[in-house]
Amino acid sequence: MLTLLAPILAQLVTLNVGDRTAVRYLSVGNTHLEGSTAPSVGLNFGWKRGSIGLAYSPSFTVRPLERSPREVLVFQFASVNASYAWRKTTLSLMEGLGYGQFTLQVQALADPGANPASNPTPGSTTSTGGTNSPTTPGGTTPGGTNGNMAGTTKEPNPRATNQLKYNDQVIRYGTSTTTVALAHTVSRTVAVGANASYSIGSGLGDSKDEYPLITGARVGAFASHSLVVSRRDDFTSSIAAQYSVSSLGNRAWSAFANEGWAHKLDGRTSTRLSGGLAATRFSQNDGLIGYSIYPTFSAGINYTGRFEGGRLSLGATVGAAPYLDTLRATVDPRLGAGLGAGWSRKRFYTGLGAGAAISLSNDNKQGAVNSVGASIGAGYQLADSVSLDGGASTGWQTFEGTTIIPKSWSGFIGITFGTSVPLNGGARR
Repeated sequence: MLTLLAPILAQLVTLNVGDRTAVRYLSVGNTHLEGSTAPSVGLNFGWKRGSIGLAYSPSFTVRPLERSPREVLVFQFASVNASYAWRKTTLSLMEGLGYGQFTLQVQALADPGANPASNPTPGSTTSTGGTNSPTTPGGTTPGGTNGNMAGTTKEPNPRATNQLKYNDQVIRYGTSTTTVALAHTVSRTVAVGANASYSIGSGLGDSKDEYPLITGARVGAFASHSLVVSRRDDFTSSIAAQYSVSSLGNRAWSAFANEGWAHKLDGRTSTRLSGGLAATRFSQNDGLIGYSIYPTFSAGINYTGRFEGGRLSLGATVGAAPYLDTLRATVDPRLGAGLGAGWSRKRFYTGLGAGAAISLSNDNKQGAVNSVGASIGAGYQLADSVSLDGGASTGWQTFEGTTIIPKSWSGFIGITFGTSVPLNGGARR
């Protein structure tokens, strides 16, 4: 029977393989060169209404390259993603597991900018891809960075628990995030959904005392309505609510109401503007309870066009909104801004970006983050499956009034390989 089913199943399976190898220079503390490689392999099983994806990516970092003694850090990450769709309803399940060693130097400088007006979907990853890479419980780097700088080439990074002190210490850490989401399309203009996540992060072995076990759970629901007024204008109304609880003794309720307007100035330029209110309730086991109401807004503009025989992309955004740390169940209202530019021509591409986030909370209370960062990079597509890139990034960040990333910078050069092969013998892509 299995022999008869094998040809049928093979038509539904895609094999994904890749590798990211890089050399980077770190400028702060124990200044040094280090090299890393992260092979990856994955299988995607697909059928008419559903799919399952399996992935495994260990990373190996050798440091310092220029002197002895050297050490090898190993981090392993595996994930499972599954989804099933009915006519108008989709159910998704995601699980990510990470275990191993890394330092916070690469994490701190890989993506130091932030756009805090964008609160990432709980459980979603914000990784810029590549070498050391589990997303941590809560799904964010310190300060909630999201790596959306247009066209920027950035060196990937390891992820530890949020807001850890930047230093050169080798950490042994384990992390797990489980997320389930349900989305339903009521009509062409109305959508509703609900989601939940459970996250665990803990130091292991000698690191357990300094980084104790933290768990966090979150549930949420949303509804949205879209109205297309013309070829150039559409409006979106949305409401959302979520509850988060942490083993640290924190609990946070939040509710959002927002109205957004998207407008096309012409075929190359688009703008977006939104505003609303966010209400939160924060409490701790010691009896502390706090209520807050925040006005929220965001504005942005994007341009895409031809320049010097290539494709040019420009973008700018500014906004304010409370940011929810789903692992610690804390709420931090933030004002943020970002700029980005990218240009590509044939096989060459380059980009730069900058971002800043300022906490609007008083007295640097729990979860307060201030950060500034910028990055620049360029790359060349050597072949369909191989690209070479390099760049630099700089950043600074505080957490609850304490500097966790001093003013510093990092440079890198790397090569990336990736390809997908349908196991039914179809063409490689």
